[in-house]
Amino acid sequence: MKKIDLETHEVKIDEIVSQENIKKELNNSKEIIDWIGRQLDGQQDPKLSKEEKYKYAMSAYHFVIHCAQSICILIDHEQYGAALALIRPLKDSFLRGNWLQNIATTDEFICAKEKNQFPPANKLIEDIPPELNGPQMKDALNILNDFVHIGFKQLEYRILGNNSIGNSFPRLVIVGALGIADTFGLAAICDMTKDWERKSTYEEAFKRFRELESQNKFL
Repeated sequence: MKKIDLETHEVKIDEIVSQENIKKELNNSKEIIDWIGRQLDGQQDPKLSKEEKYKYAMSAYHFVIHCAQSICILIDHEQYGAALALIRPLKDSFLRGNWLQNIATTDEFICAKEKNQFPPANKLIEDIPPELNGPQMKDALNILNDFVHIGFKQLEYRILGNNSIGNSFPRLVIVGALGIADTFGLAAICDMTKDWERKSTYEEAFKRFRELESQNKFL
């Protein structure tokens, strides 16, 4: 399968997404996101009471997971443009969570919080943990999302061939969005659970992440 650039879409795409032709991929993503949610239900992390920087990192990952869930829900309800618009905040929240958890010193965290300003995205991309920085993650991180800023692709995919307004979102673009939701959702749960006493959750999350990488889901 040819690689899809979600920004330029310079591939031959001739199939509009529908509930029928997206069913398999959507069900697979739902299974992944539902599994992630079950790992967090009722779990208490002792570190949350000890370090403010850690609390904010976990909060950022929690937002990643909610964005991933929302992408699935929106696609399930045929709200494709809104789902695509969540890719950018999903990615940014993961990058910021990783910075807070793994890179920032306490002083850097305090300074960033006081200014309400994180380091630039191109810097944050450099600091992804190597175990999570496989080919699919690298491709996803390099996507600058036209859809959240209402660029021309967001508008173009609402114009039908008969000059009416409706859904003309390419199926492969929506498959790509599901792949990105799965990738970042699993990466977030990996980072959230890597220091938990219950090692089995991290091990299963990382196993699922590596399996997803091997599938090249949005390439």
